[in-house]
Amino acid sequence: MNCKYSEIPFCDESTVSRFINDRRHLKKDDIIKITPNAFIYPKENKTLSLVHINNLTESEIWDISDTKIFKNVRLSSREKFKTVARADMNVGKLKSLQIDGFDIKRDDTEFERHVTAISNMEKQVFAVKLSLNCEAKMRY
Repeated sequence: MNCKYSEIPFCDESTVSRFINDRRHLKKDDIIKITPNAFIYPKENKTLSLVHINNLTESEIWDISDTKIFKNVRLSSREKFKTVARADMNVGKLKSLQIDGFDIKRDDTEFERHVTAISNMEKQVFAVKLSLNCEAKMRY
């Protein structure tokens, strides 16, 4: 779709993704789940970086991860892609979780479609809540 970023509404129906490049952040049971560690933000920055993925093809979504999020990551000889999975989340569902001090906004600070999520909640508890409310999408 040829929508300009500013024409794509960011609202409760929007989908955001957290990209994963470390297989240790995946738990394989009957279904693949994202571990809370995939949602831990850096100590110096209390914001979680996400991407607004509505109106993008699968190829465009993965490309953002490889060229924007993990642009400086080098592949090992065993890896096919920089990004191995993503955690998709509905904005409205995240807002309904009653996370203390939760705010989510599209801000374009790092790149077009960048979204920032913040919480006053202890970061490990915040990470657990997000991991329980996401859908894992594997990259094959």
